[in-house]
Amino acid sequence: MLSILENHRTPLLVITVFLLSLLSIYSYSFGNAKDKEFNKTLAGCISGTRNCPQHSVVVSAQVKNLSQDYFIVNIRTRKGARWEDLFDRKFDITVFGERPDLTVGDIIALKGHFSSSQIFQLKEYDIEAKWLREIKYTISLLALVLTMFIWFKAFGFSPTELVFFRKQNH
Repeated sequence: MLSILENHRTPLLVITVFLLSLLSIYSYSFGNAKDKEFNKTLAGCISGTRNCPQHSVVVSAQVKNLSQDYFIVNIRTRKGARWEDLFDRKFDITVFGERPDLTVGDIIALKGHFSSSQIFQLKEYDIEAKWLREIKYTISLLALVLTMFIWFKAFGFSPTELVFFRKQNH
């Protein structure tokens, strides 16, 4: 069995990368279509032009104002590279329920349901600090760089034969 893997390493690697790429493309396009539909429904809900989802939803929001019994947020309905461009600032959503320890400007994940187009009943929440997000990105990039380093230390590529080969350590 190992000799088969050794003899056909390059074709197996190409087939594996090809299959993973196909699965990634399918997952991305399917997920992207679902996200677009949900964001369209959400944008219509908060503007009052569509019915709100009657089931429990999870939305990302930025805290705009705080009160004793409720807080006001702007819901994320767009994609973009900058945080400032992601949130729908035309419509304020009033959130009722357990009031977490927040400050204005915090980004928070809210789980609950819409009572009406501008009122959200909170069931659960999660606050992620900006420094934690940056650490996650750093660790992901470090893992990628480390994987590439190990790969290039262990394997070589012959452009004339178009094959990967294991480098011999002497």
